[in-house]
Amino acid sequence: VAMSYSVPRDFDLYFNVLRKLWGKMAEGDWRTKCKALYVLHKFAAEGSPTHAQNLKGTLRKMRRTKDKKRRCKYFNSQRLMQGITTPQNKGYRAFLGRYAHYVLYRSQCFGGRFDEIAAPPPAKKGQPPRPATATNLRADYLEAARLVLRACADCRLREGEGCDNTAACVERAAIDAVDLARAVARALTEELGGEGGEPHAESDKELLKEWCEFFTEELLPETRTMLRKSSAVLDRYALYLPSRIGERVPKELLEKGMRGQEEEEEAVEGAVAEEGEEAAEEMAETAVEVEVSATGETLPATVSTATEESEEEEEEE
Repeated sequence: VAMSYSVPRDFDLYFNVLRKLWGKMAEGDWRTKCKALYVLHKFAAEGSPTHAQNLKGTLRKMRRTKDKKRRCKYFNSQRLMQGITTPQNKGYRAFLGRYAHYVLYRSQCFGGRFDEIAAPPPAKKGQPPRPATATNLRADYLEAARLVLRACADCRLREGEGCDNTAACVERAAIDAVDLARAVARALTEELGGEGGEPHAESDKELLKEWCEFFTEELLPETRTMLRKSSAVLDRYALYLPSRIGERVPKELLEKGMRGQEEEEEAVEGAVAEEGEEAAEEMAETAVEVEVSATGETLPATVSTATEESEEEEEEE
């Protein structure tokens, strides 16, 4: 992992590494599989950010490529889970299946500490900055974050699954949940309370609302639950988790983000109501003028002029 920080960006670092890890995952012993998945997890979470895209792209490409030696595709889930199940390792293999699903999905979606969400990419020279809902808070990132969170929460240890190997995996997964919460909190704070204290004019307000709901209703509760339940288990193995998430979004910013679309709809409804009132007033004025002309009273200038013009046209005919 440390070597990834000293290798140039254009060097293909991960193909040989991933092929070697896949060879270990394809072996029969569940401990070897678990350790290989943990190494892949460390590469994805703590590897150099300059190689994050390389890791994601190489892993996706390899999962679509056939391994001629084993006659299946690389990182095939069924091949990975092959092995002898005994009463002694049944619980460990159950955890291995959940952890493998999480690591492979997380490694293909996000790199580092979820840097894709934490901050938008730098704007191109001479171009104005794009809204966050088109860069780091896109809809596809929201869907991927939901799935990653669910898979991460499934990695909590159950009865009969605790040992040194599985505890180290859970520790890394719990830190991932904290990093995801911090990344989303940082992105929402930047977008909702940025320059002028208002979101970008072109931001998708409905999408921002969904991000705020995901953060408050799913991400924070799941992360706190995982920290609380995993800490008691990991303490036995001398592994310690942070007690707090750290990053937070001010309550007023969350409320602003969750009612942004409603404010727009209210403004549109108000404009429509004003137009309707103006139209009703014009119709009422016209009705009064017609009533006055019927009673023989003096007509307004506009109505009198229209009457004279119609009489002149009749005389010409």
